[in-house]
Amino acid sequence: MKRRHSIGTNEGEERWQSGEDFVLIAGCARTGTKLCRSIINSSDDINVTNELHYLAPWWIRRDVVRTTGLSRGLPNGVAVTRFIDLLYSTRLPGTFWKDLSRSGRPHPNTIMAIPRERLEVLIKESERTPRDIFSILLREHARSRGKPRAGAKLPVHIASMHVLVRWYPYCRVVHTVRDPRAIYCSMVRADLRSRSRRPLYRFTVRLKRLLYVVYQYRIAASLHREQRNSIRYILVRFEDLVSQPEAEIQKLCCFLGVKPAPAMLRPPLKNSSFVGSSNEAGFDKDALVRWRSERIPVAGFLMRIVLRKAMKDFGYERLS
Repeated sequence: MKRRHSIGTNEGEERWQSGEDFVLIAGCARTGTKLCRSIINSSDDINVTNELHYLAPWWIRRDVVRTTGLSRGLPNGVAVTRFIDLLYSTRLPGTFWKDLSRSGRPHPNTIMAIPRERLEVLIKESERTPRDIFSILLREHARSRGKPRAGAKLPVHIASMHVLVRWYPYCRVVHTVRDPRAIYCSMVRADLRSRSRRPLYRFTVRLKRLLYVVYQYRIAASLHREQRNSIRYILVRFEDLVSQPEAEIQKLCCFLGVKPAPAMLRPPLKNSSFVGSSNEAGFDKDALVRWRSERIPVAGFLMRIVLRKAMKDFGYERLS
């Protein structure tokens, strides 16, 4: 059995192979996971991949393990070749598997940055378990970016985070959270943008998102209660990160063992949990209050009742 805390010349490689240094960003949708990824990737030491959707409950979405048949294992070289074909097909769920490049060169934020031949050799040499292949993907993508440590943003649905914590008991988990009412408003706004204005459709969207937020938030609270006493777990509240970025980034860097960089204070705003264009960078403090202008009396009341304990655990019990 591999020792977790050996000291010697092979310590760095052992930690690399075991996944001890992995950084996993977990959180409900619209809680600032992309913001945290941008901040951490500004470090010269850690590479955090785009979303992989590696594991997820079947009733939530398709995941990579089930889509590729990996849950049944890869018994031979032919199976590995077919598996590799799927990985590079751009058909898997998650931005990590898409070819986002417009220049004709492999996009550095996707699997296309990993040489196909090298990945196939490494997988064939491994035990071909979901854990082994996940480790290989993260390590090789970090290697392609010239960074010594690897990580992933939302590698699995938050309901499956316990699997990764079991796989990698020495990884570091960055858990993002936000007021559930802000999450709800953000998701509904995105769903109804340029969509049908029929009352029944809008009601259905709001109900669906309410149930989804309640489900995710309770799971997130469960993860927090299980991990909050671990030195390898940190909770990052979206409101704190946006309102006092320097202090929160300092704490995050201390937790990860990296040096703060000036670029961490200017993350891109585009495609984040709040509005922004490709030329904007920094922290949009209006995002903290924008959702309050939306009228959600029933949904807001229900969330305060149903999620009262979860909100208290995250420090939102005193917010009106």
